[in-house]
Amino acid sequence: MQKTRKKLIGLLCLAVVAVMTILAYFIPAENASAADSHTDVIRVVVYSQYPSATITSPENESQSVSPITNVKFNYENSETVTFTLNYTDPEGDTHTVDLPNYTPSSLDPEFNYASGSDEFLLDLTSLGFGYGDYTLTIGSYSAIGGATGDSVEFSYLPTIVTQTGASAENNDPEVKVEYDDGVAQIVLQAYDENGNPLFDEPIIVNVPEPYDAGETSLTLPFGSYGAQSGNYEVVPTSYTVDPATGDLVEIPAPRRSFKVSYTQPDAPEVPNTGRFTSASGIARGDLAITGIIIFSCIAGCAIFFASRKKKDYRKNLRNKR
Repeated sequence: MQKTRKKLIGLLCLAVVAVMTILAYFIPAENASAADSHTDVIRVVVYSQYPSATITSPENESQSVSPITNVKFNYENSETVTFTLNYTDPEGDTHTVDLPNYTPSSLDPEFNYASGSDEFLLDLTSLGFGYGDYTLTIGSYSAIGGATGDSVEFSYLPTIVTQTGASAENNDPEVKVEYDDGVAQIVLQAYDENGNPLFDEPIIVNVPEPYDAGETSLTLPFGSYGAQSGNYEVVPTSYTVDPATGDLVEIPAPRRSFKVSYTQPDAPEVPNTGRFTSASGIARGDLAITGIIIFSCIAGCAIFFASRKKKDYRKNLRNKR
């Protein structure tokens, strides 16, 4: 009886194990094994749809002798691009003008904006402006919103001086002088770091008729005026011809200085005046000692003969008596 009971319990345990095995087989596993597991990474890149714009040309703080400036710009998510120009004349007065708006040729049909780049020519004289300082500001707008973009500053001048190098002979600065239409004469003066003028007489550059825009190269005579090594400011003053009188008159323009650097050339070697001593092979110290000895001998002989003559004179004087 007891053996029969043990057999029944054993069969029942085997049945339970069999049922559990079958159930485990049909239950799907979430991860087959740690080696086969992996993690999916989803990256979401969000692109701003807010409009923006930047100016790529002209460069900030650039200078030009031409009234025509090529403006280049980039825009993003823009329906309209705006430009505002501020002009400060030589008297210090400021003038502001809104330039025509720019609209991209093809807009996104869903969002009604576009991204890209473009350019246009800005003629300052057509706006009634002249020599002075300018600030160009760009703006970008769309249905989402808008904001003022960046701005650049540039100057329109009658004359620009740029150092191109230095003379091979005496390191005098070599410069390029650019000038605008109508400039008939340019007067150049250089100033040291303390504001003192260098040239006794300014350097004059005469532009041939019909006074078209152009450039010329020249060498500034720093060495002739004993200039010290350092940085200098070259200030040009531009003149035009008065059509009524034919006289030269100064062109109203902001006063600008242009930096040039100068380095004194090395001093020439002092000529060797001791070729006789070097040729003889005698050291200078030995030569000096030899000279002293010779001088002492000559001085001793002179004293000896002078004393001898005095004794002979006294002896002869006693004999006469």
